[in-house]
Amino acid sequence: MWLRKHELAIRSAILMVLAKGRGEKALAMRELAAELGVPTLEYPALARSVHFTTRENQVIREELYAAVAGVLAFMFSLKRGERIAPPPIEVPVALRFDADGRLDPRANA
Repeated sequence: MWLRKHELAIRSAILMVLAKGRGEKALAMRELAAELGVPTLEYPALARSVHFTTRENQVIREELYAAVAGVLAFMFSLKRGERIAPPPIEVPVALRFDADGRLDPRANA
């Protein structure tokens, strides 16, 4: 998935999904990132949560902001040349999906 950060007039930020995909489309996105020298990370639980709760050109759910912000902060640190470990990312149980888009059974517990 590709994310874009928008700045609003009130100086707050929103996070929007630019593109998302599974299978061949996801592979093409990873290949494009590699060609452009853009680092990629794998957080399957977060990727599934964004994929199954957000359409392209739609703002991500507020419940996912902390997780996405953690990934973005890490990416910005890489861009500054810092060498730090990828952060642990927590996805709310209510927004955890399997690869087929079924909610985690614990979501309803």
